Amino acid sequence: MLSGITTSGTRIRRPALGPK
Repeated sequence: MLSGITTSGTRIRRPALGPK
């Protein structure tokens, strides 16, 4: 969540850069 590389973090921080 801190880095924004999690399932929930990707949608809140960077959904375009997230794997999911």
